[in-house]
Amino acid sequence: MKEDLMKLFADHVAEKHLSKLMPLLIKAHSMPFQVQPSTMASVVKGLYSLRPEWAQLAPALFSSFIPQIHPAAVESRLPDYADHDRKLQMELSMNGFPRGDQSRKRASEDS
Repeated sequence: MKEDLMKLFADHVAEKHLSKLMPLLIKAHSMPFQVQPSTMASVVKGLYSLRPEWAQLAPALFSSFIPQIHPAAVESRLPDYADHDRKLQMELSMNGFPRGDQSRKRASEDS
């Protein structure tokens, strides 16, 4: 009975609001801490539990809260992944999220 009710809810309620909700979620996700992470996770996981195929509408959003949305990492793309992480770190630091105290970091063996 629970499955039937969830299907009815997805068909008659969630589906009708998805086109309005998805852009709002994507926008909120692009601005760190605009929405509490726990709230965002709850909404995204709830949508995924209703219809896993909705993850394909916003894979970057869903993959932040649900594992294995994207294909597995490939060794040949490691430089791309590193570049993406560098850009993300730079963007965060430009938006007021400092890297933190680096004084306790171990010195490199090259120094």
